[in-house]
Amino acid sequence: MSPFRPRGVHTDVVKFPTAMSIESPQPGPRPAALRALRQLLRPLVRFLLDQQISFPVLSRLLKEVYVDVAREELPLEGRAQTDARLSLLTGVHRKDVRRLRGPPEGCEAAPGAGRVG
Repeated sequence: MSPFRPRGVHTDVVKFPTAMSIESPQPGPRPAALRALRQLLRPLVRFLLDQQISFPVLSRLLKEVYVDVAREELPLEGRAQTDARLSLLTGVHRKDVRRLRGPPEGCEAAPGAGRVG
């Protein structure tokens, strides 16, 4: 036995699911939902382009909306929503969630905070 392998750990064959695996359905959006979303997005994107709203602007707005909807419409009964939970629900990075939510209630920034020099 190798001195670097813990006892009881077998590394003979490890099969990882791939994106092309048909054997077991992967969690995530259904193909039909993605097709429907694509059809809904086409006229919206056409409008956004007409209004000169770029993808980075839309991306920032979508992050805000995802976090707002998850916070308001998917609460845990009797518990506060955490940045980590909102990040898991939305796929928005936890640092972005914290920034979008702003400072915690009752925690005001001190005058001059953030200034250097």
